[in-house]
Amino acid sequence: MHVRPQREAATLGVIISTTHAPRDRRATIRTTAIAGAAALALAACGPADEEPETDPEPIEEPDDGTEEFDDEAGLDEGLDDDTVEDEEPSEDTTEEDATEEDATDNGDDEQAAGAAPLNTEETTDISERESVDGRFIVTDVRVGTHDGFDRLTVELDGEGEAGWFTELTDEPTSQGSGEPIEFEGDIALWLAASTVTLPGDAPEGVDGDARVDVDLTVAGPEGGVITEVVGDTLFEGIQTFAIGLDQERPYRIDRLEDPERIVIDVLHG
Repeated sequence: MHVRPQREAATLGVIISTTHAPRDRRATIRTTAIAGAAALALAACGPADEEPETDPEPIEEPDDGTEEFDDEAGLDEGLDDDTVEDEEPSEDTTEEDATEEDATDNGDDEQAAGAAPLNTEETTDISERESVDGRFIVTDVRVGTHDGFDRLTVELDGEGEAGWFTELTDEPTSQGSGEPIEFEGDIALWLAASTVTLPGDAPEGVDGDARVDVDLTVAGPEGGVITEVVGDTLFEGIQTFAIGLDQERPYRIDRLEDPERIVIDVLHG
């Protein structure tokens, strides 16, 4: 009896003990051997020959110089405080505009130090302005001196727009009686404020008792060119004042609002 080597049988995937097996058994053995050989062949050229799959490398986004913001950290994170500055508002007001605002200031500081002169035309002639629906009482008369001019302010309370008549004269007289008005100075600037009422006729909401005395006297500022202001009378809606000056000088006059005022600048030059 001849026995096939054990190693060769193992290679075919079966162990054969004898070559004298029955025919049908030999056919079964042959079929099994062929199937085993085919299985080994498929295993030899299967996944072992394939390269293992690897994850693709991440694609790097191009760096455009911007930074990503962490929503949880807030939008301000990562910003350089030295490079991010609030934009300062531009100031369009020129020095000329500021001067004009000072000259027509509507506050209570028209007598403040550094006040600018009025922008109206200077004159030595008569100046006249008609009141527009005016009805006032005079509540204050004040005088101050400034760089280049002295200023007289007549403050009013009421409604409408103030009106006036002014004239330089060396012999001012009282309205109604025609009597001369005594004043300190070489010449007087005559001021007649129009549409001024008696306290009982003041507009609603205006305290008539707040008006100044009609015959008041206000001394001129030290070192100024206005020497004295003398109140005359209130007659037929016209209240008059004699403004004493050291000599004839040009002046400017204008109306300011909030509160209503008649303002006169007597120029030094």
